[in-house]
Amino acid sequence: MKIRFSQDIWVILVLLALLTIFSVYAGKRSGDTDLGVMPTPSSYSSRPNGIKGLYDTLDKLNYHVRRNIQPITSQPSSGVFFLLSANSMVPVSNQEWLTLKRWVEKGNLLIVAETGTDWGYDDGAKDSKSQPVCPSFLAPDVKAFRVSGKGRVDKKSWAFQSNDSTPLPLRRAASAHPKVQVVKARPLVPLLRDAKGTTAAFSRWGKGGVVVLHSAWPISNDGIGKDDNLILALNAVNYRQDYEGITVTFDEYHNGYGRAPGITSLIGGPAKIGLMQLFMAFILLVLAVSRRFGRPVYLSEGARQRSEYLSSMSSLLRKAHAVKVVNTELERKFLQDVAGSLGLPVNADREAILEVCTRRRPDKASELRQLIFVSDDRLDDNTLMALTIRRNHLRKELIKPR
Repeated sequence: MKIRFSQDIWVILVLLALLTIFSVYAGKRSGDTDLGVMPTPSSYSSRPNGIKGLYDTLDKLNYHVRRNIQPITSQPSSGVFFLLSANSMVPVSNQEWLTLKRWVEKGNLLIVAETGTDWGYDDGAKDSKSQPVCPSFLAPDVKAFRVSGKGRVDKKSWAFQSNDSTPLPLRRAASAHPKVQVVKARPLVPLLRDAKGTTAAFSRWGKGGVVVLHSAWPISNDGIGKDDNLILALNAVNYRQDYEGITVTFDEYHNGYGRAPGITSLIGGPAKIGLMQLFMAFILLVLAVSRRFGRPVYLSEGARQRSEYLSSMSSLLRKAHAVKVVNTELERKFLQDVAGSLGLPVNADREAILEVCTRRRPDKASELRQLIFVSDDRLDDNTLMALTIRRNHLRKELIKPR
């Protein structure tokens, strides 16, 4: 017998599997959608403020590009790290700054957008050109670096600093974002400048360093193709030497993309528990249907002895105190056998059987009288056993020819 509803069950299982795969895929690719409402310099975004163009260009040039969507609790891969939204959607914590500091001091390069708008991005409506002011790894082949018209790097030192150390309810309106210095600042050397001030600078930290851009606009999708901006970005990536295969990491967690793991994030805790219960109920239903409507399994029985049946029946009758019932049945069978041996009908009464036995077998008439007229009041297990043995012996005597 085939399993009932098997086709429907398989269809539902396939749909559940596809839904699970879609949820996982959507969680991993949640940032691939172009969320233009978030004005952050994200490598996911192809809008003017995004930096997907630089990301794709480095990928085509065989650099190992990757995105960081988790808090910086462990040091990134060696190479270059783009942190262009340190003071925007998700502020960098003190512990993350300390982790980045140790990573830079090992000989790696950190590129940050320090000034400009809140997200380190300018619209470029009033752009200008800046020129190298001293020889550096950013200067080769860079003649004109196109920059936006807003803020400049006007500081003489730079430090890893945080904006989230003070609880928000305790902040004053005049200083809503107080900057807390995690480590001591170090000199900031101007590398490119225009008439309004420094547009790119460098700070040495151990064996590595930090490139500070006045804004993320020069490497955004809107600005990367202007003048020598792409050349300057490649020079920064190749800060040690010009080679392919270096790992370039773009921070996305502090752009806000690390907080949306997938469509499951839209479901609350109680709803997730309810969905899990429904799923388990469905699994139980499938198992129940497979057992209820599945192929019958027959029990295999071995050969059983007649003595086993008799023993079981005897034990059952004894426990039920049914000695009289057994005697009645055995007496009926005995009278039928005796009547047949005397040539009488099987339903002959006792008196007729005794009368014929007295004429034909007078030697057995007295014993027959004792065996067919037995009072039930005197019966017990032992008496019934002895009575049955005597009846069986007399039956054989009457059947035996004289």
